[in-house]
Amino acid sequence: MPSHFETFLRKLTALFGSIAPRKSAFTFDRLQVLALYGTLAFGAFWVLYVIFSVAGNPPMGADAAQSEVIYLEDFEIWDRPKEVAAFTIKTASGEQVSLDHFEGRAVLLNIWATWCAPCVEEMPALDRLQTAFSDQPFEVVAVSIDRGGIPKIDDFYERFSISSLQAYSDQTLKISRDVGDGTLPVSVLIGADGREVGRMSGPAEWDGEPAKRLIRKLLRDGRLR
Repeated sequence: MPSHFETFLRKLTALFGSIAPRKSAFTFDRLQVLALYGTLAFGAFWVLYVIFSVAGNPPMGADAAQSEVIYLEDFEIWDRPKEVAAFTIKTASGEQVSLDHFEGRAVLLNIWATWCAPCVEEMPALDRLQTAFSDQPFEVVAVSIDRGGIPKIDDFYERFSISSLQAYSDQTLKISRDVGDGTLPVSVLIGADGREVGRMSGPAEWDGEPAKRLIRKLLRDGRLR
């Protein structure tokens, strides 16, 4: 039984035979073969052209949409900056400071606790993020809500070799209620003007390229200044 391809060849040959003149059977047979291969080659070329054209050219507007990617999964950037609820936190020296203490710097406010497993997991990454941006007007402000206060944080920092982050404490849990959302960890990005730019709940790979791109992009665009 002839294959589908053989049947196709016979039909195509019959079509050319019904159209072309029959002065020379030998010459016509050669023309048929050449025409057949030419048709198949052109068809294959056209199919490949369409495939590669579609693959190489994204739909209209895709480039513009890609340029707006925030670069960090689950981090929500506000269309307009929001006011940040007033808070005070204790420094390693025992001083009580407010957000004004960080005036002129963008702040990644991270609310955490030593008994929170996801918090413990991301703290070394936050430490490396602070190191990476140590020459920028940017500071990671990690505020622990542990009842043990600064001594508890110091012990944790020593145990996990945290060297770039400063110790900040709020034993009243007020910052978690007023600035955070009651869950841990919570990270709030605050511009140098003291207004909230965006936030996320849950841990993140803060030392990864997506997080660094986020910070760099917002600093470059003036969103954190």
